Amino acid sequence: MPLFTDGPISGIEDLSAYDSSILDVAGAERVDLDRKLALAAAEIGIELQEFLVRRTGQVPGGRNAGLTLRNVVVTPALKQWHTLLALTLVYADVAGNHIESRYPAKEKEYRRRARRAADSLYRIGVGITLNPVPRAGLPEVRGIPGTTPIATYYVRIAWRNAAGESGAPSETAVFTPGADGEIAVKSPAAPENITGWDVYVGLDAGNLKRQNSQPLAPAAEWVLPPTGPADGPAPGSGQEPAYFIRNDRVLLRG
Repeated sequence: MPLFTDGPISGIEDLSAYDSSILDVAGAERVDLDRKLALAAAEIGIELQEFLVRRTGQVPGGRNAGLTLRNVVVTPALKQWHTLLALTLVYADVAGNHIESRYPAKEKEYRRRARRAADSLYRIGVGITLNPVPRAGLPEVRGIPGTTPIATYYVRIAWRNAAGESGAPSETAVFTPGADGEIAVKSPAAPENITGWDVYVGLDAGNLKRQNSQPLAPAAEWVLPPTGPADGPAPGSGQEPAYFIRNDRVLLRG
């Protein structure tokens, strides 16, 4: 699972899954859906920061002391809250121009559902990791001389911490080496707690596989072998929560 601070929590496709007419509404009313998604994340971030201060300040010096949004894992409950709140903001914007239309009713309904999703999150618990691994930056890819047939390669990487936990994979780098035939991949500069990284390569953007059997050192460069991409595991989605913080108490995982 990605971290709250990794970037967009939900996307336009998530809005469409809940409301099939949202693209038509946004187009007709000139609503910037990406902007509403960002505003929803900002609102949720403020509420979660307040929640963490209230909950973690009760035991000074404990393991929960000093938690911030970068420690929060995006669980399904948090993602659902974000999607529904973004829809609320869309229809709140549109309803101001159509007081007599159906939009105020849709705003009210999505606001109710968003609050219910938030309540569910607090009952289930806010997912926490104490050693957060952020989404990796875009990999650095270059062509090198080799005998591999020329092709277009799709590359993603994911960072790891000392416990072997992997963060969310990077965006996809697309590279055609031209006459060189092979590629070499490096990780961009990583946070201090990152001890290694994995590289995922494929000839199809939807079918990338891990190429290294052991985590690569932060400064290492991975080189595509002459045999081409290996058939390893697919990229994961990021870290799992180490534990959950609820409104009433902390729940340990497992």
